[in-house]
Amino acid sequence: DQKVSRVTGGDNIKLTRGYDIMTGSFVDYYIDINKGTIKKGTALQKATNIFASGEEIDIYNQEKYKIKKGYLTSCDPNNPAWHIRAQEATFDYQNNLGTARGAAFYAESIPIAYLPYLQFPLGKKQSGFIVPVLGKSGGNSGYYLGLPYYWNMAPNYDMTITPILYSDSGFMLADEFRYLTESGFGQMFTQQMPSDWNTGQYRYYWSLEDRHDILQDVHVGYDYNYVSDSSYFNDFGNFVSVVNNYNLDQSVFVNYTPSWGLFGVKAQQYQTIQPPGIPKVAQIYAKAPEVRFNINQQQLGKSNLQAGLISQYTDFAGGGGSLQVGQRVVAYPDLTLVLENNWGFLKPRIGYNYTHYQLAPFFGLQNDYSTFDRSLPIVTVDSGLIFERPASFFSTNYVQTIEPRLYYVYIPEVNQSNIPMFDTAPATFNIDQLFLENRFSGFDRINMANNLTIGASSKLINDNNGIEVANWGIAYRYKITPENQFIYGDFTRFPVLYQPRPDLILELNNNWARSISTNASFQYDTVFGNIDAYVFKLSYNPEDYKVINARFSYQYNLPTLFYNYTPGQVDAPPPNYENQYALDLSGQWPLFSNHWLLEGRINYDFTMNKFLNYLGGIEYNGGCWSVRLLAENYVTNIYLANNQPKYTTTYMLQVTLTGLTNIGFGGDPIRELNINVPGYVPIVKNSLGY
Repeated sequence: DQKVSRVTGGDNIKLTRGYDIMTGSFVDYYIDINKGTIKKGTALQKATNIFASGEEIDIYNQEKYKIKKGYLTSCDPNNPAWHIRAQEATFDYQNNLGTARGAAFYAESIPIAYLPYLQFPLGKKQSGFIVPVLGKSGGNSGYYLGLPYYWNMAPNYDMTITPILYSDSGFMLADEFRYLTESGFGQMFTQQMPSDWNTGQYRYYWSLEDRHDILQDVHVGYDYNYVSDSSYFNDFGNFVSVVNNYNLDQSVFVNYTPSWGLFGVKAQQYQTIQPPGIPKVAQIYAKAPEVRFNINQQQLGKSNLQAGLISQYTDFAGGGGSLQVGQRVVAYPDLTLVLENNWGFLKPRIGYNYTHYQLAPFFGLQNDYSTFDRSLPIVTVDSGLIFERPASFFSTNYVQTIEPRLYYVYIPEVNQSNIPMFDTAPATFNIDQLFLENRFSGFDRINMANNLTIGASSKLINDNNGIEVANWGIAYRYKITPENQFIYGDFTRFPVLYQPRPDLILELNNNWARSISTNASFQYDTVFGNIDAYVFKLSYNPEDYKVINARFSYQYNLPTLFYNYTPGQVDAPPPNYENQYALDLSGQWPLFSNHWLLEGRINYDFTMNKFLNYLGGIEYNGGCWSVRLLAENYVTNIYLANNQPKYTTTYMLQVTLTGLTNIGFGGDPIRELNINVPGYVPIVKNSLGY
């Protein structure tokens, strides 16, 4: 009836709208106001693939309708693996919220649970209670049950409030607030337990983060992490928090980063916690504050000369009297002549590193305030050539490059044993490090050098698709003048400075096919004749849901994970050293059929003859639903009275009803598998197409 824009009709009608597709046996519908009724109707919600059917569909407007005496599912409606029967179900697109009243959950035809009221999102986040969290803690807190409430405060603000009850420790309240603005982002997370049933102790954790750009080149931010006690992460954390959180960062910064350089101010300190069963954790200096002023390499006029500057002032504090404290000023200007084109380069460079220390009195080192100055001219010459040629292997055309490189560095010998170690450690060794002037990170130690590094690399690039099939490199550092090890400090006070120093390094990276890649590295100390490290890695990844990773590593004469040593401490005992062998295997693979996936990882330390951690999981993809079961075992205490490590086992279970919700126990298995299994792909696709 065109006069009133009303449609009435009989069998096999179909109504297509922006959000959904409806069918039914009879329709009475007003087109202009998008309002009407469909008898014995069905509706397919496009955003979530939820299919619903009922005796009657009442359409209120273009954004809301109700289904009476029906059911809903995201499975094949002709043979649903699960469905929910409800007296009525409402779909409200204006508020992105679906509700069901008088509902019952069915697996196949078997009723599992009665749900008097159920909410589910329609493609967007929605405020409301979400799936309870249930599991067992890693420490002494027992089992836990939490009921999260998600508050969608605004499109760019949200909060999750979770009351949790621990069977052995008591009540905890967790709260996470996240925000996103045009100029930045941040989050605030806390856990609060007013009174632990075991000890009566008030236990809590704070983690705050913010990053904002207040002007085009001005960036500000802060990090604040604080925990009530050293056992907190063992009792309420997981594998990641137990391993990573020994020094909790507390810092604030402001940086000005124009195109020509950097001006930044940062104040930073750490909360050092001492978990039970772990040897003494070394403290980290506070910076109160650190001021940096750097000038990027700037071309001088139209010449080939470039000049730059690195400078900073740092006040190192903290330690409660157990650390040597003081102030350090660094000024490091340099001048480089840049001669380069597409077939090679030559870059002679000269710099001058001036470092000034103002140190406070410290027992055993000096009884009064003292100053130290270190001035080091640094000369380097970096040069290289690039050759390339066409090549053909197994009927495939490639471009092969050969890139020889020669690097010379000269730094005079200066005694640095009277300078404390504020923020310096040996740099990680690889081929790139052999072409750097200093083998230390930080400014407290600068190695003497009269060295020549000779190296070459080669790439093999597929001429058809540009894929780099192979990348090989080798480099050798020849010490024209042998290094005087005693200039850096006493072995007992500064043992970390006396780690292996390989001078011959080989690295081989190959992509043998789309599915197979290997990486290998070999480090050798020609002075002492030691193999310092080697690593072999293999990855087989023919397609999604199929990946196998294997890694075997060896490192020579490294200190154990934690050792009894505090920087600046005169009478610290030498740390224990060991050769470390480790095997790491991980993977994901279909089992029986593509509906079943098996996942896992093991990390075995041959030196301790123990598993450091391992996990195993299985997933099932039912098309419109999936289930994941994961078990993880990891070390929480390195040494106990019987010299045996303590392990914690956690279990995670997650059931996903596609388009509706996740039901979980013990944590998020997808997050854990992403961390532990490189190349892992979760089941997220609805294989039936609904």
